[in-house]
Amino acid sequence: MFRDIAYEEVDLKKDKYLLIDVRSENEYEEATIPGAINIPLFNNEERAQVGTVYKQEGPLYARELGLKIVSPKIPSLVQAVRDNLKEDQYPLFFCWRGGMRSKSMATFYDLIYPKTFRLDGGYRAYREYILEKIAEFNVEIPVFTLHGVTGVGKTILLHKLKAKGVSVIDLEGLAAHRGSVFGAIGLEPNNQKTFDSALFENLKVVNQTDAVIIEAESKRVGKISVPDNILLAKEHGHHVLIDASLPIRIQRILDEYQLDKNKEQFVDAYLRIERRIPTEFRPIIRNFIDNNDFYHVIELLLLQYYDPKYQFSTDQYEGNFFQVNSDDLDKAADEIFQYIQQIIQNKETISIK
Repeated sequence: MFRDIAYEEVDLKKDKYLLIDVRSENEYEEATIPGAINIPLFNNEERAQVGTVYKQEGPLYARELGLKIVSPKIPSLVQAVRDNLKEDQYPLFFCWRGGMRSKSMATFYDLIYPKTFRLDGGYRAYREYILEKIAEFNVEIPVFTLHGVTGVGKTILLHKLKAKGVSVIDLEGLAAHRGSVFGAIGLEPNNQKTFDSALFENLKVVNQTDAVIIEAESKRVGKISVPDNILLAKEHGHHVLIDASLPIRIQRILDEYQLDKNKEQFVDAYLRIERRIPTEFRPIIRNFIDNNDFYHVIELLLLQYYDPKYQFSTDQYEGNFFQVNSDDLDKAADEIFQYIQQIIQNKETISIK
């Protein structure tokens, strides 16, 4: 007989299990447990059929239809599990709340093969578990917060510092969104559930180094809401202010956003903020857009909108800022890393005394 297991136990030995999401393709694509594969008991169309019968005729007829749909597929479902299992790995089935779908799949598999598991409470219990752990998370190492106007290369610096052995909480990367109204251009942003899962995995390794770096994001990154304890850590960190020359900033933005390929997305985003641009610059920007002159579009957006807005945001932080120019990103990363080491060493000296 298969055994129900709580995610807390799974999380301690995750490599031991093959996580199998037996929900439909749409449910899986919306959000799942990181690393899980999808072997749906019912595909999208079949799930819709069973759901319709459930509503119109009741649960008994829905179960009968479900049995009729699944019975011919049992051998192929079991084989799909076998094809994906690694050596010394056990299947762990889950659905939305540990109900009939995961029970059925675990039962089919357990009839032939031993050591079969089902996630107690399903995906819903997993969500409750990670949200509780995220809320309880405490940063136990020095926090460094990167500030800087758009285009100074904060995300690139995060990656360079990570390569030097510093922990990173890349909120934009976890959200697959750059944070501004233009932040989704060329990307497929994550939803809140996927973000939370990625953040949970990220936080598990944060305290394993001597310091952690966070970019100075607001409460919301696109449609994603950042947990309060992460925001608090960011606000009370050591603040690093990045600057760069305007031409370099513009070119970095052009390289990243590829506006010649994503013009329609850009225009849609721009129209949402146009009323906040000084009136006299609006026709100029529109003319530049019509002529695909994105260099000057970006220049005006930075000078007339983003830079003043970011200055106001930075003014809300208290304390001193360590300032770095990022025209040379490698040099900037080295300077920030040395600053981090200096803070760490000072804290160690104070601790010894």
